[in-house]
Amino acid sequence: MWEAMFPAAADPDDAPSRDPPPSSGSSPPPPSDRDKLIHNEQTKLTATLINGVALAFLVGGGVATMLGLGNQATEAEQLVRALVWILTGFILHGIARLFLRYLL
Repeated sequence: MWEAMFPAAADPDDAPSRDPPPSSGSSPPPPSDRDKLIHNEQTKLTATLINGVALAFLVGGGVATMLGLGNQATEAEQLVRALVWILTGFILHGIARLFLRYLL
């Protein structure tokens, strides 16, 4: 039953290959425009994710700690906590920017 619905699943050796034929040279073929586009979009999505986490650290940790929300710590403790959260956010933002250097 499944073989009739999914013929490629019946015998993987008979399935058409999506890979290009191997080249005779030792170097891999250059990436196509589509491969570059896919790589660039995946890189940008990763950088956006990391930057979103960085923003959450900046706003959620830094600003909330400076305002003293849900905290009965001293002002010095609040300042140190806020600086740690803000520094973490900026470090994550820098990592996100580094990811963008890998665009093709």
